[in-house]
Amino acid sequence: MEIRLSVGGIMAEVDVLLRGFPGVSSRGYFGWCNVVLIRSGGEILLFDTGSHGDRALLLKELEGRGLGPRDIDLVVISHLHFDHCLNADLFKGARLLISEEDVGYACSDRPDAAGDTFVPRAHAERLAELAEPLRDGDRITGEVEAMALPGHTPGLMGLFLRGEGIVLASDSVKNAWEFARMDPTACFHGKGDAIESMRRIAGVAKVVIPGHDRPFEIKGGRIKYRGGIKVEISAMLAPELEGPIRYSISAGPEP
Repeated sequence: MEIRLSVGGIMAEVDVLLRGFPGVSSRGYFGWCNVVLIRSGGEILLFDTGSHGDRALLLKELEGRGLGPRDIDLVVISHLHFDHCLNADLFKGARLLISEEDVGYACSDRPDAAGDTFVPRAHAERLAELAEPLRDGDRITGEVEAMALPGHTPGLMGLFLRGEGIVLASDSVKNAWEFARMDPTACFHGKGDAIESMRRIAGVAKVVIPGHDRPFEIKGGRIKYRGGIKVEISAMLAPELEGPIRYSISAGPEP
């Protein structure tokens, strides 16, 4: 489940622990986002933490790298939607960084007014009590800088690894399909701001790690995926069957 990225040097190590998936269902959003581990400047940083359904696998992926929750120095939450923040409580010894604007938004009535049903209000309020403010351009550690990318939410914050040209975009770029068309969806703070955030990313990124898709490179205005995607779903559809029916969705080279 890992993708190691290094562009133009080895100043930072970027490791995708859990891969995002650009899918929805008739029941609603899967909410499977990219959860990324970064080693930079002698510290270990986790960008987003996924939802509760990711909890066991997240711990397993950390364990496979010889890490536990208390080995994480910093946790950056891109925005306070359920699929990005619900495992933040695992990392009790880490500094927690969230943008002030996103905290203010999530802990107000503004999501309701915007039709944003993805904020776990009680959880967001608890994280707000623990979080340190994160602002555009803040140097977090080593080569890692905060990058304000509003549109999906008012305070969505990505990360920019300047030396490597990598942008961790979270849901300012949910998937490569939207990015290629500069046509973002679910813009609770406004589509104009969301498009400007995409343009900002396009101006500096060599590699984009989106919110819910494979990492991709931008070369000559074209998108090239870094790695494939594979998701397996099983369902117990009838008692007379010997076991579950399994469905597999894959694209690109094998992950």
